[in-house]
Amino acid sequence: MPKEKKVTRSKEMVLLAYFMEKYGDRTASFPTAPSELINLLGKRTFKDVFKATFARLGDTRSEGKYIESMEGQVSGIRKLLNGTKKFSATIKECRIIDSYWNKPEPANRNALWADVRSFLASTTENKSFAPPKIRRIPSLIQITSAELREVEELEDHFASKKVRKYQGIFRENAIRNFDGRCCISGMLDKKLLVASHIVPWAEDKTIRLDPSNGLLLYAEYDRLFDQYYFTVEDDLRIRVVPWFKECGKPVRDTLGRIDGRIIRDGILKPINREYLKRHRDKFTGHTAPSTRPEELS
Repeated sequence: MPKEKKVTRSKEMVLLAYFMEKYGDRTASFPTAPSELINLLGKRTFKDVFKATFARLGDTRSEGKYIESMEGQVSGIRKLLNGTKKFSATIKECRIIDSYWNKPEPANRNALWADVRSFLASTTENKSFAPPKIRRIPSLIQITSAELREVEELEDHFASKKVRKYQGIFRENAIRNFDGRCCISGMLDKKLLVASHIVPWAEDKTIRLDPSNGLLLYAEYDRLFDQYYFTVEDDLRIRVVPWFKECGKPVRDTLGRIDGRIIRDGILKPINREYLKRHRDKFTGHTAPSTRPEELS
């Protein structure tokens, strides 16, 4: 049987692999693609994305060979990102991703996604390369000026019907903005997800309903974030309290697991970095409490 002709990886394959490895989620049971690809293709795992892009990027490869090649490219990108493989202008994949390498976030992600989307959604003469169906994302619920004035005048207690109404709007917008997934773990069970304010509801009345002041978090993460056991840097990397090892085992394990992890940004409205700074300002002065969080009622 004649050997299959070796085909080099195209620029598009390298960019797709780079985008997936840099912004995907490897904390789940299976590596999960970035939210942008999930929304475009309706596929979540790396392997499913590879299958969905085979017709467009596979060239003369068989589907199996294409998936194998993409997995190898993702592995190479991972080594570049974690420093076990030296970045060099002489390496083809480095030349291709060089213009994205040191750009600040979120500008880098936005620029890279624009390029990836352009070649995934572009048309071609071959009908088998038809653009993937794009899943429609619900838009954010719009708040009127009158409603904004009303919510600013509400008292800080949470028992009133009006407060619950606006908290419900804030939650629904958080669900839409993060595609119904915890922005740390990717969990999809809405019953266990909380719309968490970065700047607390009672602290600044003018941004109570601002979607960019919200995170969608698994309930355990919400509680720890609310009590400043961890915060988020401008590059969306999690930083936990330096004394987290003094906490009880459940909290210690949770904080150790998420420290350094990069959270997902909002799809419809990016997380406001100024609000994150305000959270970090309080986090910096947070000292070890006498009562551990898992002991609180």
